[in-house]
Amino acid sequence: MKLLNISIAVMWLYSGLQPLLTATAASLQLLATVGISEAWRLPLLVTASAIDCIFALWTLLKPSRLMWYAQAGTVIAYTAIITLFLPQAWLDPLGAAIKNLPLIALMLYLANHSEEQS
Repeated sequence: MKLLNISIAVMWLYSGLQPLLTATAASLQLLATVGISEAWRLPLLVTASAIDCIFALWTLLKPSRLMWYAQAGTVIAYTAIITLFLPQAWLDPLGAAIKNLPLIALMLYLANHSEEQS
């Protein structure tokens, strides 16, 4: 399980830092495509990135049922936004959107099989 937690934490950390460190303009453009007003784009990007980084730390330091459910809910929300506003992501040859489906299932599995009761 430790390797699984580490790999999920790395995913969250990457998804939290990458938009701010290397792809800020592209990330802000995606938010524009989704219909977010210019005044809210950067604050929303920073907030989403912070949430992803918090999930990374939470996964490494104190995983819990609540955490797995929160992560699954976040991935479901991201997937719903992609589906509604960026449906072309489902056709990405590298499977950018489709990868969320097993990730959601894994997080729900971990929530239901967590040793910690939260």
